[in-house]
Amino acid sequence: LLVPPSQKESSWLAKLREDKRVHDTIMLERQLSDAWKLAILFLLVLCSASAMDRVIIIASGRRLADFHEAVVVRSLGSIAVGLAYLLVLASDLPTRSFAQRLTIAMLTAQCLTLLAVATLSYQSDSEIVFVVTVYSAFVLFNELCTLLQRLTICFLAVCGSIVVSIIGCGAGISMAVAGNVGFLAIFVISMACSLRLQEHLKHVSCYQQRHTAKKVEIIREAKMEGAQLLNNMLPSHVVDLVRQGRTHIAEDYSNVTIVITDIKGFTKFSDSIPPANLV
Repeated sequence: LLVPPSQKESSWLAKLREDKRVHDTIMLERQLSDAWKLAILFLLVLCSASAMDRVIIIASGRRLADFHEAVVVRSLGSIAVGLAYLLVLASDLPTRSFAQRLTIAMLTAQCLTLLAVATLSYQSDSEIVFVVTVYSAFVLFNELCTLLQRLTICFLAVCGSIVVSIIGCGAGISMAVAGNVGFLAIFVISMACSLRLQEHLKHVSCYQQRHTAKKVEIIREAKMEGAQLLNNMLPSHVVDLVRQGRTHIAEDYSNVTIVITDIKGFTKFSDSIPPANLV
C-alpha cells in the first residue's frame, strides 16, 4: 500500500530482480558491518540477562544450581558462538554465501540455546515471550539472510517457546499459551512486513542513484565531445560566444581581401601525400 504504483509494475519489478545480484554485492560490506554490530549488541543483552537472572533467582528463593546450569548453557551456546561469529566476520571480507550460511548457523545455535536456557530456568510465560520477542527482532534486523530465512528461524523460535511453555507449566496448550503465540506471530509478521518495505525502498533508491549517476556521466561525456568538436571547428572566442547562448555571431572587418584561386595539378598532388601534410 505504501509503494507508489509506478514501482509495482511488472517491468519495473523485473528490472529490480535483474539488479538484485548487483545490489547485494554493493550492500554486502555495509550489511556485514551491521551484522557485526548487532551481534555485539545481542551479546551485551545476554550478559545483562545473566546478571538479572541471578538477582531474580536469589530474590525468588530458587536454587542457584538452576542458575549455574543456565549460565553454562548460555555461555557455551550463545556467547561462545557469538564471539566466534564476530571473529570470523572481523577477518577478511567473506563472500555473501559464506556469510549467509555462517549467520544462519549462528542464529540457529543461539535460538536452541535460548530455548534450553528458558527450559532450565522457567519462571513464567511472559519471560519466554519477552526473550523470543527480543531474539526475533535481532534475527529480523540481520539483512545478511533473506527474509524467508529469517522468518524460518523466527518460526523455529516461536514453536520452541510453545514447547518450553508446555514443559514448564505442564498443563498442555492453554489459552494463555495460544495468546502468547498469537502475539508473537503478529509481532514477527508486522515487523517482517515493515522490514520488507524498507529493504525494497532501499533497493529502489540505490538502483535509481546508480542509474542517475550513469546518465549524468553520459551527459558529461557528450558535453566534452561537443566542446572538443566546437574547438576544432571554430576560433576559441567564437566558441565562448556560442556557450554564452549567442545565436547570431558576426564580425565586421573594414579591409578584407578575398582570393579565389584554382591551383593547377593540386588534386593529383593531394593524392600523393598524407592528409595531415596536405592540411
